Amino acid sequence: MAWMLIFSPVAWQFYHVMLTPLWGWLVWEAVRGRAMMRIAVVAALLLTLVPSPSEWWGRFPEPIASRQLFSAIIILVVGLHRLRGFEKPDAAFIS
Repeated sequence: MAWMLIFSPVAWQFYHVMLTPLWGWLVWEAVRGRAMMRIAVVAALLLTLVPSPSEWWGRFPEPIASRQLFSAIIILVVGLHRLRGFEKPDAAFIS
């Protein structure tokens, strides 16, 4: 889903809600992950959830002004990071 949102400019602002079901997974990744994973998840959620003043973001051209685009990129990277197995699950955490 993140891949589709990144490469579909119409989705940068309007269809980011499709990633909402992944927020629980992102929080789980942040809780059990290392510091870099926590920073990435917090950045992705803040870029999505915290409104920014339009006078500040309006100064930048698209795609730079799209917070949701950057959030989708971070979510995609976190997902790929998990799929590649760079960070193995902690056996003590799972049991």
